[in-house]
Amino acid sequence: MSEVSECSPTRRRKTTSVLFAVLSSMALIAGVVTAVMYSMENRSLAAEIQELEEELGVMRVVDTDRVYFVAIDNPKVPNIIVENVDRIWQFRYFLPAGYSVSHFAGDGRVTAEGLYFDGGSSSGWRSPLTEAINKRLSISLTKKEKHIEIYSSTGRVTRWRPSDSDVSLEGLVIEPVVLPKAPARSFGPKEIIPIFKIYDPTSAKEKIVNGQKITTYSGVLMVMCPRSVEPRFKLLREGKQIMPDERSEEAIRE
Repeated sequence: MSEVSECSPTRRRKTTSVLFAVLSSMALIAGVVTAVMYSMENRSLAAEIQELEEELGVMRVVDTDRVYFVAIDNPKVPNIIVENVDRIWQFRYFLPAGYSVSHFAGDGRVTAEGLYFDGGSSSGWRSPLTEAINKRLSISLTKKEKHIEIYSSTGRVTRWRPSDSDVSLEGLVIEPVVLPKAPARSFGPKEIIPIFKIYDPTSAKEKIVNGQKITTYSGVLMVMCPRSVEPRFKLLREGKQIMPDERSEEAIRE
């Protein structure tokens, strides 16, 4: 009987079996390595998300047509900033695609409730967003000798001169858009958002506005206003009454 040649079907089957076994082993090893790498990446991603949420706060965007704000409980602020400010607040916020917003800041006379304002102010606006954004807003407060400087990362700097230049920060009423550890707040696309208000409660003065007596205080008002409702915001700043269908969504809910 002749010997089986190297190219015989039996030899080829053995070679194929060995090659298949080797490839299977390599695929198994590659699969294990890939699984380990994915597991490490997932753990790394989870750790990154946790770190971001610890720094920026957890904010669940349920409705992508609304605006969301949440306070950052433990903001990481460079020491050089901490050493030069007396108070600092940081917020994480979400603006939907298509949102066009105007930023307003002014110091003068404000009321404890509402958006009445009488004094000097500055404003600026941005064109409609091409896509939704998720950003950080910082507001700091620094007590100077004759005034209090309030800085917003939107680019607004307000130098407020309280009626009493010696007033302590602890004696002021300060109202940020949302308090630390509080749930996120959401606003409709046509709501006027009071970002920050500060006033001296000892500076109360009564004033007649549009035939009504109101109490005003020396203070500062910062607002984020959709451009589509700027006329409404102007009326509210002037203390004018507006028709029910012109009120903001939040005012209606209240």
